[in-house]
Amino acid sequence: MQAQAYRIEENRRLESVPPERVSDDWKAGDLSCWLDIQGSGKEALEHYLGGIEINEIIVQLVEDAGNATQVIPTENEIFFDLPVHTEADDDSTGHLTVLCLPRLLITLHEQPIGSLETLATFVQRTSLLSASTTSALVCLMLMLLSTLSNTVAQRVSSRVNHLAAQMDRDAGAVKLEQILAEKAGVRALETVAEESSPVYRFLSITSTEALNLMELKSFFQVVLGNTEFLTRNVYRLSSQLGDLHQRYSVHIQEKSDQRLSVLTIISAIFLPLTLLAGIYGMNFQYMPELHLRYAYPALWGIMVVIAIGMWRYFKRRGWFD
Repeated sequence: MQAQAYRIEENRRLESVPPERVSDDWKAGDLSCWLDIQGSGKEALEHYLGGIEINEIIVQLVEDAGNATQVIPTENEIFFDLPVHTEADDDSTGHLTVLCLPRLLITLHEQPIGSLETLATFVQRTSLLSASTTSALVCLMLMLLSTLSNTVAQRVSSRVNHLAAQMDRDAGAVKLEQILAEKAGVRALETVAEESSPVYRFLSITSTEALNLMELKSFFQVVLGNTEFLTRNVYRLSSQLGDLHQRYSVHIQEKSDQRLSVLTIISAIFLPLTLLAGIYGMNFQYMPELHLRYAYPALWGIMVVIAIGMWRYFKRRGWFD
């Protein structure tokens, strides 16, 4: 279990503080705080926030976090849990659990999330926050997370366009595993877009002491716009990958048909040869050609002429193309 704690200063910057001091600083009531925990949710809350009274329902939700996307408002808290991308160069997703109390923001996650590390680094150095509040911090956090998802979508789109260009040049150069891998990436994008969208819409009209994004509506529009753009990208990529998969299937079918056609032609060429071999393989006593001196080489010559003639006939007809 790892924890990072910050205090939001009046100059709209973050100052790192020991996680064990969050409870005392928050109770002092002077400044707002952010506690970021990577690891087991309930145990971490009990360890770092033992002196803070949190609704038992919220504690239970934190314990079960990561299983479903949800948003639960109570009288003094707002809890929401949603899927997010963890890194810009990785299509995998994780769950971010956010608990908002008056002047206290708690984030919990099992995997490292690059956007949270970026947020903490930037806000420590510059005054990126629109106000010295946890609501402004949540707004900026969701802006970075939604931007990260669009960055991942652009990477997937670039790879899909590369596959499409490859297939235009040489359909055989594209492997089914490549298409299926990109489909998995698009499914992850679809999960983030579809499940986070209703959470963001709810938060956009939230105005409580624990979280007030109504006053940050102009900034939060970026989050909603990013999510809408991601949804459109997912739809386009799904359609594009479906087309690539269909083209791949058609190419494989054409190769199978071509191989079957070649086997059919070979069978047709050998059919009259098999007939002659069958005739002269009969055990009749009076077969005139059996006593001719040059009957055997003559039969071979006839068979070769038939085979070459049929091969030339099929080639002129374009059956080998």
